Amino acid sequence: MVTQTMEEGIYLLLANGTKPYVGQSQSVDTRLKQHLGKRLDNIADVLQRFHFEGLDGSKNKELRETIEQVILDAIGGKDSTDNRVNPIGDKRKHKMPDYIERIKKIICKK
Repeated sequence: MVTQTMEEGIYLLLANGTKPYVGQSQSVDTRLKQHLGKRLDNIADVLQRFHFEGLDGSKNKELRETIEQVILDAIGGKDSTDNRVNPIGDKRKHKMPDYIERIKKIICKK
């Protein structure tokens, strides 16, 4: 069960106790509360929340979406989850390598 509060980040939950769902928000705690009763039956179904230092601020939405897409792809893509769309759609897919390099620089502090 998740007890610490978190602002910006990425989260993974078990949607209605069955399928995984990956999301991102500038305010994770607020977003999770919005999921309660819809995708989320119980706050205990939140499997993980991720916060990355250096991604603070709404200007980094692309970076949060990139991390969300990487996690989504790693667990089988949107067709294997409760996600309806890919956060990085076809129009931006070609930018993924650049986004990932920016994330590496932030995370590795290079």
